[in-house]
Amino acid sequence: MKAVPTVGNPPAKREKFPIIVERGPAGLKATVKIYRDPVKIKGVNYDSYLVAYYDLGKRCRERFSDLKKALGFAEEKATQLTAGEIAAVSLTSRDQHIYGASLEKLRPFGVSLEDAVMEYTQARKILEKNSLHEAASFFHRHGRKWEQMRLCLILKSIPCRKHGCTKLLGKPFSRARQSH
Repeated sequence: MKAVPTVGNPPAKREKFPIIVERGPAGLKATVKIYRDPVKIKGVNYDSYLVAYYDLGKRCRERFSDLKKALGFAEEKATQLTAGEIAAVSLTSRDQHIYGASLEKLRPFGVSLEDAVMEYTQARKILEKNSLHEAASFFHRHGRKWEQMRLCLILKSIPCRKHGCTKLLGKPFSRARQSH
């Protein structure tokens, strides 16, 4: 291949590309890559460096004309990734997609993913083999009736001031009969 003359800041030493910038512990490494990607504009070749990283499963790329700026940006982005400011880097791209979609589905309810998971697990412990959807559907169909029945039972068990009796299920009982 023929060497292409470039305009701009020539690197002080010959770099091998892609340059890989990693941050974080072994299992949670954040990786940002810098590619040399010359751009040709009106017949003139210019140095160009492409910084690539993943944010919630989507590949993001930023272009720089200066290698030092590209390195600085890559180091900053890798640090943000390890600090969890962008996304959990230990997730696969599929898991990152699921995470992002889950956050979007919860947004209208104003519930965090952690709270949603906690509520779900608590409900599943109570429901055992039944699904949360089945329980919610059952409550939607019958829950209001239960509330009305409870209220009715409470109201029917209030002592009647007029007769001095307590009504239970609509039948008056005298105080003497209740004590037995």
